[in-house]
Amino acid sequence: MFLKCILLYMTFVLISIMVIPKLKHKDKLTKFIVIVLFSLLFTFINIFCTKKSINMGSDRYNYMLSFLGIKSTSVGLSYIFLFIKLFSNNINTVFYFTTFLACFAIFWSFYKNNDADKNTLLFILLTDIIFFSFTGLKQIYFLANIYYIFYLFQF
Repeated sequence: MFLKCILLYMTFVLISIMVIPKLKHKDKLTKFIVIVLFSLLFTFINIFCTKKSINMGSDRYNYMLSFLGIKSTSVGLSYIFLFIKLFSNNINTVFYFTTFLACFAIFWSFYKNNDADKNTLLFILLTDIIFFSFTGLKQIYFLANIYYIFYLFQF
């Protein structure tokens, strides 16, 4: 099953680097739709892999305890849990939302950064950031903010 997840991921990466850079100069609505679609594709990988019971580490269990209020967590993550609880009482929703948000931040920053090209996107997607979003909630939100900062200051 792990191999299927990796193959699915690599397929989406290849499609992403073929499609997304070509749409860089399209209108804003088209960019937004493409960003949302590709973010949903990568979120699907999270859903697919975790529904097939691939062990994703002990962090998911610890976050579940925090989500249920049994264990404490950081202030920022507590607010995310409160937000998700408005829609769902399932911890998996937090993981799927996090993957979607991380992908959205990556693709949005890619479009907004004038210096970013196909190789930049390939490098980011091959850093394992999407799989990391399955378990590393606090770190992924930090990285999403870093992508936004890179866009703001155009490093």
